[in-house]
Amino acid sequence: MSIISPRALLVTAIGLVLLAGAYAGYWFYAAALLEDGFADWRAARQAQGHTVTHGAVSVTGFPTALRLTVADPVYADSQQGWSWKGRRLSHEIAPWNWYWYRLEFEGPHEVALTAEGRRRAFQGEAESAVFIGRASPAGGLEKGALDVSALRIRAPEGKAVSTIQQIRLRLDAAPGGNPDLQVTLMVERTHFADSAAFALGPDLAHLGAHGTLRGGLPARLDHAAFDRWRAGGGIVDLEWVKLAWGPLDLEAKGTVSLDERMRPLGALTADIRGHIETIDVLEQARLLRRKAAATSRIALALLAKPDKNGKGSVLTIPVTAQDGRLYLGFVRLFALPPIPFPARSG
Repeated sequence: MSIISPRALLVTAIGLVLLAGAYAGYWFYAAALLEDGFADWRAARQAQGHTVTHGAVSVTGFPTALRLTVADPVYADSQQGWSWKGRRLSHEIAPWNWYWYRLEFEGPHEVALTAEGRRRAFQGEAESAVFIGRASPAGGLEKGALDVSALRIRAPEGKAVSTIQQIRLRLDAAPGGNPDLQVTLMVERTHFADSAAFALGPDLAHLGAHGTLRGGLPARLDHAAFDRWRAGGGIVDLEWVKLAWGPLDLEAKGTVSLDERMRPLGALTADIRGHIETIDVLEQARLLRRKAAATSRIALALLAKPDKNGKGSVLTIPVTAQDGRLYLGFVRLFALPPIPFPARSG
């Protein structure tokens, strides 16, 4: 049996102490870099005319993850007419990997938007709201995932607007500098407090979509930026979209964009279940006139086929949005107004 000499033990202990000291020094150096990086980011946004204010800033987490915590953050873009205010924002990274990061948003949150000359404000709070992302070597977003659970949205006067049980959003950038962005969205169990405002009822059971955003995201979330994106050939290639809302059960795929008046423009092929019941609901809500509803029932009933699963009938039909109207096959349903994107001022 070999016996480790006291000298070897001493050298090992000294080595471990030096290693631990070096790591501690690196950790606190990285913490200072992280705090300086936030200060530089804030200064750059303010130089662009944005408003960035906050309370205390701290870096904790030694000896593992670096966690930058910002109290009472406020971000406002007066040019686009929107602002956000939260209770606490945490930015967490591992000191041995600066590409992956984790953002946690603590509520309540206050969001205000200005569109068509009208300012709308909402308050929201979730049980958890976390974004995990990976930055590219160039500094852009390579991939990311947002997970929000038990979100409650209210108007400023405290009136409930809606609750959403789960929101999941995943973003994946195309390789090789291609601006395309692959997007997957899942929204589960949404309840609208004002049930009279939605013809299909107050409970949207499921909304999901997966596709590719050609041309990437617009540079800014305002009318002019979306118009440039549209004019440059920006479209969304939807591999699938699923919607379960009241009597309507829809699965579709196709392409979606915007026309020159910012109205939805698209061509999809859809499998629709519950189409007759949906027409009944739209007629009762006076979104379809009685004559149009009767014609739609007859036409769509002729096109529907028995569901292979034995659950009623399924309607496989083109769904198009053009000239500010939504069509099921050749049946015109209702008008599609322009999307009220904020107008950039200044």
